[in-house]
Amino acid sequence: TSLWAAAGRPRPIAALSCCFEQFLKPDSRPDRCEHRCGFQRSATDTERTALRSRRDGVEAALALARRVLQLRHTAPCDAPAAIAARTPALVRGALDSDFTTSILKCVASSRGAPWLVPARGENIVSGERNKWRPRRRSFTKQLLLDARGQARLDVPLDALRLVEGAFGVRCDGDASAVFVTSQGLRTPLHSDPEASILVHVQGKKRVLAIPPSQSDACPKRLAELLRLRTTPGAQRRLYLGDDASSALGAVDLISVELDEGDALFLPARWLHDVESATGTVSLAARLL
Repeated sequence: TSLWAAAGRPRPIAALSCCFEQFLKPDSRPDRCEHRCGFQRSATDTERTALRSRRDGVEAALALARRVLQLRHTAPCDAPAAIAARTPALVRGALDSDFTTSILKCVASSRGAPWLVPARGENIVSGERNKWRPRRRSFTKQLLLDARGQARLDVPLDALRLVEGAFGVRCDGDASAVFVTSQGLRTPLHSDPEASILVHVQGKKRVLAIPPSQSDACPKRLAELLRLRTTPGAQRRLYLGDDASSALGAVDLISVELDEGDALFLPARWLHDVESATGTVSLAARLL
């Protein structure tokens, strides 16, 4: 605002844009804008360069932001058709409170669940980067309070049957699991060999997904995207901030915010990054 002299009256947006462009021209140094909108040139060449760089950064951020798509929710009755078509589907309030209560009882009564702990100074947990640790006493409840890590629990058989009945699918009990994750942790970018349904039970979770038709279209692009598997940091900084990979500008980011009771279907081979905004409990049902 210091670059603009007070005009004493509002200035139209079109005029401001024109004046800004005129200001950036190195060969144009008028003392006052021809629109008489109150603009006065008082900046140095260094300031002009800084403004131009800032404008380029904003334009790049807007170009990337246009590639972030919010996944619209699907009616429960339409979910089986979306799953059969192998398209991502978000179902709000997919399962009732009885289902979530049964999962939370499972978490409360669990003992000895294997768990992952992030490396010092990092916020990512994965079976590839961290070792599963056995635990003799209950640890899962502490993850929702003050502990830091992620625990994996076996899924109750009756819970899997409810998921199968609600979505018209068959689940692999051995590959399915209940995950309890502490606040702020991420499961970094990865893909699953089989389709899955993520049923969110407690807390708030954010999922970013990339279609395989775009991620696999260029080997160099895929290699650059997969660097995010080992890169700690918040999703907002890594995917939309200054540290965002240039490969993200060539793909669509499907963004999903999960609340309690929501379910997300992801087809096989979709890259996805999962971040817990709070302590979370989720059931990951792997499909047959």
